[in-house]
Amino acid sequence: MKFRFSINLLADIRFWLILFFLIRLIHITQPPLESSHNWRQSFTAMMARNFVEGNGNIFTPSVNYNGEKEGIVGAEFPVLSYSIALVSKLTGYQHWTGRLINLIVSTLGVYCFYLLVFQYFNRRMALFSAILLMMSVWLMFSRKIMPDTFSVSLALFSLYFGVNYLKRGKIHHLILFFVFGTLGVLAKMPAAIILSLLVPLVFSKIYQKKYRIILFAGGTLILVLLFFWYFYYVPFLVKTYGNQLFFTRTLSEGLRDIRLFGSDLFNKFSFAAFQGYLGFVAFLAGLILAVIRKQKKILFVFLVSYVFLLVYVVKTGYVFATHSYYIIPFVPVMALIAGYALSEIKPVWIGALLLIIVSAESFANQQHDVNINENEKIKLRYEIIADKYIPKESLVLTNGDMNPQQIYFINRKGWTVTNEELSNKELVNSLKNRGLEFVFLNTCSKGTPDMLNEVVYKEKCIKLYRLD
Repeated sequence: MKFRFSINLLADIRFWLILFFLIRLIHITQPPLESSHNWRQSFTAMMARNFVEGNGNIFTPSVNYNGEKEGIVGAEFPVLSYSIALVSKLTGYQHWTGRLINLIVSTLGVYCFYLLVFQYFNRRMALFSAILLMMSVWLMFSRKIMPDTFSVSLALFSLYFGVNYLKRGKIHHLILFFVFGTLGVLAKMPAAIILSLLVPLVFSKIYQKKYRIILFAGGTLILVLLFFWYFYYVPFLVKTYGNQLFFTRTLSEGLRDIRLFGSDLFNKFSFAAFQGYLGFVAFLAGLILAVIRKQKKILFVFLVSYVFLLVYVVKTGYVFATHSYYIIPFVPVMALIAGYALSEIKPVWIGALLLIIVSAESFANQQHDVNINENEKIKLRYEIIADKYIPKESLVLTNGDMNPQQIYFINRKGWTVTNEELSNKELVNSLKNRGLEFVFLNTCSKGTPDMLNEVVYKEKCIKLYRLD
């Protein structure tokens, strides 16, 4: 009886979701100081804090590194940042709130993925695929203050409720499909890759025609809202305020980037997706097996999503090839196909053993991501020092290069430049003419220059100057 209970527990996806939810709670209260992707986390957190402390208008997200200007930025619709702000209104602002929100939503996203696979295939394949997704690049990015797994999870919610509307015709399923789908693609446009999987379903005659037409209309409205935000409103913000987060590539530029960064691009599939090579091998095996066995449902999922992925790759070019998290919207599809391969292995225990090995490789390659270098923790003192010496309205210059992390922790508006630019007196004087009053330096940054201005405060790795 105990043995059977143990087997049933291990075969329950809820056990694994809860277990790895708890594991990822370790160091969940860390600020965005880890070495990987701290810039993107600081950007998201900065917008959230500005919603709390300043402009609370969700349609005008703002950042602090645009000097004396308003700082309103053309970026994704700030679903995650605004969610952080809403929670912070109740609890007070914390650097890590976004981590917990993302972890909760991304965990539920894996559960919706499991339910979807279970509906169209079988329980074992659903379990294997969901575990592969959870242990993929998803594992650590689901606890970062970033909208990637967050947006894809919202899209998975939407897909789940869309499928259920096709099957049952319940109006609340339709509403949830629309709400989560809209929020998902607005939070990050590539989440539309997940919703693309509805395309073959709305043309499938196994569902009532009325439900298919209504769902198609709802999906079309989601796309209209997506196009309005990204292709009308964001360009309007950029033109009005001169501040932009992302830059798309033309067709020729994207194809050129693919040629120049081909090996980096391949790495996003072969390693980054599963944070190991074994998961990619399982994916290839599943794809080959699906072709041999003519598994139309799996092949439809792959081909439809792959077409949308190709557009995404071309339009982002070298950015996709050089950023490990851009593959995230396609990882659920890869996990589905890899899960199919492993779940078909007989006897079952061999497939389960291979699943453990693939997951172990992925976990081993990611577990270090929760660690923070002790030298980085000095940045937690930035705001304390700024509150003591720098008036809230004063403009600050820091040597953070293009990374907004330092100015985020200072919590003042201003500029972030390289050490080389900091040595340019003409540049510093021009910023002074625009209102610059203080220079806050990380002196542990290699090549930090000494300045001839008044030193207001000094300690290890920190030097604060007041300009004359």
